[in-house]
Amino acid sequence: MTALRFDGVHELPERVVSRPLRIDASDDEARPVRERLLAAIDASDRPVREMRVTSAPEQRAQGTTFVLGVNGEEGGSLEVVIPASECWGMDVRDASFVAQQRRRLGFDLILWRVVQGAAAAVALLLLGELLMLGGRGYAGWLAQKIEKQAPVVASLEDRHTVANRLADFGRSGLSPFSMLRTVWGPKPESVYFTRTTAEGRNNLTIDATTRDVADANAFEAALKGLPEVETVELRNMRPREDETTFSVVVKFKEGSFGRVPTSTASLAISGGGS
Repeated sequence: MTALRFDGVHELPERVVSRPLRIDASDDEARPVRERLLAAIDASDRPVREMRVTSAPEQRAQGTTFVLGVNGEEGGSLEVVIPASECWGMDVRDASFVAQQRRRLGFDLILWRVVQGAAAAVALLLLGELLMLGGRGYAGWLAQKIEKQAPVVASLEDRHTVANRLADFGRSGLSPFSMLRTVWGPKPESVYFTRTTAEGRNNLTIDATTRDVADANAFEAALKGLPEVETVELRNMRPREDETTFSVVVKFKEGSFGRVPTSTASLAISGGGS
């Protein structure tokens, strides 16, 4: 229990007197200590204002906060905030003990910050793992979607390729269908076209089959007799059990099918009739 005597002029007390008292002392035990304090401080000519700490001090950001109840005042309470540095300076305990306590509290503060940092690192790792799981899930979903669209993309690419090749033919001046009409006329009935390829400016390659080898030779001779044809070459004659496969390379004369082309292109047509 502590008594402070003020002169009413200065902020600091002119005298301070303290006496020990158990923290759980009853009012009967505290009363004689109070009387001795008032007598020692000579409070007979001064009004007495009594205050009691009503709750345990709280550690806040601005410092240690004490809540004091003021006796004799209706609803009287007072909060006193003392910064940590001032609290240590006001500590009346042994200096070596105070220094030891400060070191211990400093170590506890460092340890607490290390624990907080470790917890934050673990939280970041968990968050990163969740993000990675989410990313893998999204990547898998995107891959499935792309895989589903693959046939559509392939079909569009095929159409684009065909359109480009047709456009090339439109710019090149080649006439593959005119070439086909020309070689179709003298074709024997037993000859069946399996693939026809127009290349360069005036070249046509025909892959064909026939049941009669003589018809292949007759077809070659008939093509050589056409006025539009410059050269004919029979290649890759391969007899089999019931048919013979062969190729015919036909070179048409320049200008046989319209204007002279300014570029070259190729077009392959598979299938055909007899």
